[in-house]
Amino acid sequence: MDEIGKVIKTESGLATVELGISDHCSSCSMARFCLITGEAKREITARNRVGAKVGDVVKIRIGATTQLFSILLVFGLPIIFGIIGLGIGSRFSNQISLLFGALGLGIGFILMKVIEHQFFKKRLPEIIEICEEV
Repeated sequence: MDEIGKVIKTESGLATVELGISDHCSSCSMARFCLITGEAKREITARNRVGAKVGDVVKIRIGATTQLFSILLVFGLPIIFGIIGLGIGSRFSNQISLLFGALGLGIGFILMKVIEHQFFKKRLPEIIEICEEV
C-alpha cells in the first residue's frame, strides 16, 4: 500500500513521515484503534533511500505482508495469551482465572513489543519517491 505524507524529521538514513487519514482508513473497521488519539495525523518511520529532506512531500510504500503481520501481532497475540491465561486459571477458581487472564494479556503485550521491535527493524516502510507539491 502506498501513502503520501510529509517528512518532519530525518536521521541516519531514516525519515519520520507524517501521514493524514487515507482512503484505506475510512473503509477500515479497525481505524478507530489506530486513530485512538482523535488526531487526523499519524507518524511513521521509513527508510529514506531517495534523500528526502524535512518538508518534502513523499510517497511511502508499506508491504502487504508487513501490514498483515502487524494486524495479527497487535490484535491477535495479546488476546491469545489472555485466553490461554483464562484457561489455565479456570482450573483453580474464577478469581484465579481472572488473574491468570490478565497476566496472560500482559505477557502477550510484552511479547508483542519484543517481536515488533525485532520484526520491524528489518521491514520498515520505504520512501519510494519525492512528490511535487501542488
